[in-house]
Amino acid sequence: MAQREANIVLDDFYHFLQAALSDMKFIICPFPVDTTEQKIYWGKRYNRTNIAISQETDPRRKHQLMTQLKYIHQTQRRNMLVENQLISEDFFLLLFGKTKTILRNNRNAAMNWGGSALFLEPLSKKGKKKF
Repeated sequence: MAQREANIVLDDFYHFLQAALSDMKFIICPFPVDTTEQKIYWGKRYNRTNIAISQETDPRRKHQLMTQLKYIHQTQRRNMLVENQLISEDFFLLLFGKTKTILRNNRNAAMNWGGSALFLEPLSKKGKKKF
């Protein structure tokens, strides 16, 4: 990010904090990176490629499929490394209010004041339970 862009984000965040409510709290939660979907996809590709190799009679095409298999192995190893070594951080903004109306107003105000510094989205009930 260019310095000018970073300054805009910082200014927006500063203005958000000035205008924001006192009844809020930021929470940062580290979560492991989940590559389950990628591993499932590449596992299916591995199986299909293995079957294709066993049925292929053309040596040139068989060599191409073996190269694909090597790539799939590398990708699966990379997925495992990402899952074991990286952490994803989710940021939560907890808003408080004495009534549902006040809470809803606080949420709408926070979402409007976020500017380019904060892209706030309401959390679903499922997301709240997970959190």
